[in-house]
Amino acid sequence: MADGFVHLDLKDKFKDIQRTASMGVRTAYYYTTSITDTRMTPITLVALKDIIFRAAH
Repeated sequence: MADGFVHLDLKDKFKDIQRTASMGVRTAYYYTTSITDTRMTPITLVALKDIIFRAAH
């Protein structure tokens, strides 16, 4: 698979997960991004996870 199409494959995988795991119709948004600061990325992902979990409860 060419690097330019990796994001499309991942998007399809996430859509499949959402379709099978969701209990109802929900909108999902998919954004392709790149990592430029590898030291800050784990911190950012933890913060994002916390935001998502708080919004879900």
